[in-house]
Amino acid sequence: MIIATTGTGACPRCGATPVSLDGALPWCAGCDWNLDTYDARRQPPEFDWSRVDRRTHRLAARLTRQQYATLLGRSLESTGPGLTGVLVAGISVLLLLGVAGLAVAGVWLLFAYPFPNLAVVGGVALIALAVALRPRFGRLDRNYAGGR
Repeated sequence: MIIATTGTGACPRCGATPVSLDGALPWCAGCDWNLDTYDARRQPPEFDWSRVDRRTHRLAARLTRQQYATLLGRSLESTGPGLTGVLVAGISVLLLLGVAGLAVAGVWLLFAYPFPNLAVVGGVALIALAVALRPRFGRLDRNYAGGR
């Protein structure tokens, strides 16, 4: 159960009454004063150095505020795939071409040389590798629960 308590003092920025949840450091709901303060009693250490933990906590809070401000002004409609989407699609096509190349090279090694040859073993290995690396469309991980 979450216990919300109000402080007895006033916020130094806006004068509102600070709020504290479950005994955490008080913060102001009006102007977010003291919201990004590192609370060593409640926050488990990540780097085992309190100075570094405080700095990374402050950095994460600042980056979260910047991301929120950026997203707040944007439209909800999609702007298209963007540079990263095009880059990922291009790399994916290259990987698919690489797997297809493995399969073609394996088939070529199987039929280019007569049967009792060591190239047949390489061809079978390349075909097996291509089968192992093939894309599996339409299958999702059983542990994946996102989106549904």
